[in-house]
Amino acid sequence: RVYQEKTSEVIIKLCKNRNYKKVFFLEDVPYKATEERTEDVETAKKICNALFEVYKELGYTTIFVPLMNVKDRINFILKKIKK
Repeated sequence: RVYQEKTSEVIIKLCKNRNYKKVFFLEDVPYKATEERTEDVETAKKICNALFEVYKELGYTTIFVPLMNVKDRINFILKKIKK
């Protein structure tokens, strides 16, 4: 979607056959390109939006995890898992 490439039918089928109850979507941290993360800010935003749309299309319940320190994010996620 971001790079205009068609998603493999195998990947789509695998994703649809997974039964995730919840998907955690972490709010972006301030962006900084690294050796591993080479895309620019705009492309990173497009990837983030594409992921969210795919989760929605697959019927996943998406839980937004706000930007906070790692310990607080862990506690936030653990509380949501227990519900």
